[in-house]
Amino acid sequence: MSAKDRVDGLPGVTHVSPVLPATSAQRQEIPSRADASSIADTADVRTAARLTNETMSIPDVRMEKVAAVQRALQNGDYQVSAADVADKLIDHMTKSR
Repeated sequence: MSAKDRVDGLPGVTHVSPVLPATSAQRQEIPSRADASSIADTADVRTAARLTNETMSIPDVRMEKVAAVQRALQNGDYQVSAADVADKLIDHMTKSR
């Protein structure tokens, strides 16, 4: 079975070109594993470490917002539109599939 036989019937496929083997010049451009291992990889992790530390210092729950919502609920002042609730429900249901 050729590649052309496997792509027949796919929309938008009009032609399959054959793949030619690499020339000797192209093969010389690819470093061998021995050459690749001699190349030193370096990375600066200071920025990542600093950002991780900053992120860890931010609380997961913003207590001032929680307290404000609790007060609004207790006072009967908490208002949310039915459309917002419906949108969130639909978003949640479609993302969990």
